[in-house]
Amino acid sequence: MFRTFAFVVLSLIPTLLFAQPKAAISGPAVGNPGDLIVLTSAGSVGDNMVWVIPEKLQVLTCDAQSQIGFASGTPGVFVFQLIVADKNADIDWIKHTVTIGTAPDDPTDPTDPTDPDDPTPAPDLDELTELSKRYAPIDAPTASLIKNFINQTTANLAALCAAGQCPTMPSAMDAYQRTIANALGSRPRGSQSNWMLWRAPIEARIQEYNPQTIDALSAVMTAVAKGL
Repeated sequence: MFRTFAFVVLSLIPTLLFAQPKAAISGPAVGNPGDLIVLTSAGSVGDNMVWVIPEKLQVLTCDAQSQIGFASGTPGVFVFQLIVADKNADIDWIKHTVTIGTAPDDPTDPTDPTDPDDPTPAPDLDELTELSKRYAPIDAPTASLIKNFINQTTANLAALCAAGQCPTMPSAMDAYQRTIANALGSRPRGSQSNWMLWRAPIEARIQEYNPQTIDALSAVMTAVAKGL
């Protein structure tokens, strides 16, 4: 039920010069309870990749995490997303739905609390922007990449919500965490550790704000990006 951006996976793939990133997922769309389902990123093109998996679903990874596998003992519908980015922050993504057994229909299912039609106003975030600016290392290339990745994630979430496919709040939060990790992972190793002093106070302040909706979370992360 979601389609975005949670960056446990970091994989470098050879690309052709000027080639655009391409996300592809190969694997079964149906299975029986207890079956091992394996999904791969075969056919994907890009510098960095991230899998976004259904909340609370345990998965196994192999082949530098270009493959993921899971087994569910109960029927259900599981939606996976693969996001591929290049070093210019161009992004492509795709989702893949796996139906295990016969998933029960529930026409009385309540509206997702993250429904974009019921946004919660975000607090004044100028302080967060200043905090981001204060702790960011003097590293313009990495700052620009993180900013671009955050903004792209925000745009992706907005598109999903506009299409009625808002992710859960934990999934959205995870998407931002992974996109920052993805941006840092594509930079030289020394520059990655320099940003830990930035991430710690930013994470602490976000916890204080405790955004409860996708709109509020996106506003918070936009304020973080604004300071870079």
